[in-house]
Order: sequence, then C-alpha cells, then structure tokens
Amino acid sequence: IKALLGTDFYRAAVRTPGTALMHPAALVRGLADTLPANVTLHENSAVLSIDYGHTVTATTEAGEVRAAKVVICVAGFAPQFDIYRGRLFGLRIFASMTRPLTDTERREMGSAPEWGILPAARFGGGTLRYTQEGRLLIRSSYAYKPSMQADAAANNRVAHIHRRKFDARFPALT
Repeated sequence: IKALLGTDFYRAAVRTPGTALMHPAALVRGLADTLPANVTLHENSAVLSIDYGHTVTATTEAGEVRAAKVVICVAGFAPQFDIYRGRLFGLRIFASMTRPLTDTERREMGSAPEWGILPAARFGGGTLRYTQEGRLLIRSSYAYKPSMQADAAANNRVAHIHRRKFDARFPALT
C-alpha cells in the first residue's frame, strides 16, 4: 500500500485495477459542453420561483422558461422549491482539499498517479483521493443541517478533524 499510495496508515486494502475515478463536476461540465443542438443551457440563471401548473414555469431575473416536464436537480435545496417539504433530511458532508503538492511532495506519494480510498464501513471513515492535479482530498464528517447553511463553528471543528486525519496518514507532508 505504501509503495502505491505513499502512506503506511492503512493495514489492508482491496485493489481494483481497471476502474476509474470520476470527477463529478468535470462530468457535468463535459455533459453541458456536448449537449445536442435542440437543448438550450441557461447557466448562472437563478430560479426565483416555479409554478407547477399544467405547464411548468420557472421564473428568473431575465425571464421565464416554460416546459411540459422538468427535471429539478437541487439536492438538499429542494425545500426552497416546495419539493418534499418536511420530508427531507438535511445532511452536510464535509470535504477538504490541499493545494497542489510540490514536486518534492509528490515524490512522497508513491507510484500511483491518482487513486481513491473508500472505507470498508459505510460511516466508519472518510474517503481519500489523490487527484491528477496532485491534490489530496479528504471527505469525512457529516452533520444534520436542516437549513443547509454553513456555519464557522462547524467548519472550524471539521477542519481540525480533517487536519488530524491528514497528518495521521501523511506525517511527512506539512
């Protein structure tokens, strides 16, 4: 494990060659960049209200969009659109990412150019990724947040937890 990942923190692992890591934002950007000609993308157009009548009407600052059917992808912000009000569970999952590592730091990272670690227990640990850009990303800790609003106290608490986990896994990287 250390030869591949640059850490001796883990005692055992299951390696799955031939798999791929997916960057969700890059996937969405790629899909948006390759939409067919009959699809119009309106970016940076905050929806101020939605009328779910016979025809769905979404109102923005610049105008309205009408459609017979709509797919609404707002995740935890669904209550703001009167979707599933009172039936959703507001859960925030926290992540931290390093700056791009220096060439010297990258040499400490083992031979794998990018990798991801998932915990064996569903909520028993965090995920850790080493990206093509030479960054480490840790996703760990969660909190019930019905408002979906960030607060400095929770962010500071989780930053301390992430730092402690990072240092335990990569003590040579400061």
